[in-house]
Formats: sequence, structure tokens, C-alpha cells
Amino acid sequence: MIAQYNIIQGESLKIKEKRKSKISYLAEELSKQLDDFNTLHEQVDNAKITFRNKITKKEEQKAELIELTSKIKGFQEALKKKENSVTEIKAQISKNAEQYEAINNELSSLDHKMESTKLEINRMEFLKRKTLEEVERISSEENKKFEILKRSYPDTYQAVCWLQEHQNSFRAPISMPALISIQVTDEENRKFLENAIPKRDLLMFVCEDKQDLERFMNVMKRDKKLSVNVTMVQMKI
Repeated sequence: MIAQYNIIQGESLKIKEKRKSKISYLAEELSKQLDDFNTLHEQVDNAKITFRNKITKKEEQKAELIELTSKIKGFQEALKKKENSVTEIKAQISKNAEQYEAINNELSSLDHKMESTKLEINRMEFLKRKTLEEVERISSEENKKFEILKRSYPDTYQAVCWLQEHQNSFRAPISMPALISIQVTDEENRKFLENAIPKRDLLMFVCEDKQDLERFMNVMKRDKKLSVNVTMVQMKI
């Protein structure tokens, strides 16, 4: 009995050892599977995070794409406006070029006119100088004649001075004596005329109107007591 008991007990121990070994094996396998499960779970979580990150990045890229599309559209519109502006600027440049050409032509014309005007001014200045010289010469000549008249024929000189102040009061012009009215530039010719024409004629006042003649004679002879020569020439109409 004791032997059988020992045998049974030994068998029981063996069975227990086998069960314990099997349980230990199963525990290890379970632990491995749990580790694998945890690893898989972690990988799934990481995959989810990666997926969410990719979704987020994709959304960001999509937003960037929309923004870039909007910018491109804006750039295209701006470019179109620039093209229109360039067209307008080209048209304005062309118009300005035409205006510049017209202004340039006008300036050239003005330059030509200015040059012509300068030449005309120079010509007129020359004529002015010549005229002034002639006036000075005539004035000097007249002064000489008046000096001769004043010195040699004082009555006629006084009559001339009075007539210069009252010429406009007569009905018609009264001509001054030939001695002071004749313009002869050559001294030899002047002396010839003075010698060829009688002194009475050289000192003669000439009236064109009878009433002027009578009035002038009355003033000279009655009022001024001057001895002068006066005649009348009827002007033909």
C-alpha cells in the first residue's frame, strides 16, 4: 500500500510538474502575446497619429494650395491690368511722341522766325542808326540855316519861329522859306542854289489860301512889324 501510495504520489508530482511547466510556458506565451499586442497597439496608435498628422498636413497643403490659387488668380488679374496699363502707356507714349514731334516742329519754326526776326531787328536797328544820323545831320543843317537866318535875316527868322507855333491855326499849310526848307546835302550844290535863286525867293513864305495870306500878312506887318516876303500859290484840286 505504501509503495502504491508512493508511486501515486510520484506520478502526481510528475503531473504537477508537467502542469506547472505547461502553465509557465503558457504564461510566457501569454506574456509574449501581450507584449506583441501592446506593441501592435502602440504601432496602431503611432499609425493613427501619423495618419492624423498626414491628414493635418494634407489639409494645410490644401489650404496652401487654395491660397496659392487665389494668389495666382490675383497675380493674373494684376498682370492683365498691367498689360492694359502697358497698352495705355504705349498709346500715351505714341501720343506724346506725336505731340513732341509737333512741338519740335513748332520750335523749329519759332527758331526760324526768331532768326528772321533777329535779322529784321538788326536791319531796323541799322535803319534806325542811319535815320538818327540823318536826323542829326538835318537837325545840324537846319540849326546852321536857322543861325544864318537869325543872323542875316532877323525878320524872316522871327516870322518862321512864330509860324512854327501857329501853323495849325491856318486853313491850309503855309510853306517855310526855301532857304530853310530845301534839303541839299552837297555844300557846292547848296551854294549854287543860293546864288542861282534870288534872295527874295529864298526868303519867301508861300500860302495856299487867300484868307491865310491876308491874316499872315496882317500879323507880320501890322502886329509884329516884320518885313517878310509872302506869296500865294493856288493848289490844284
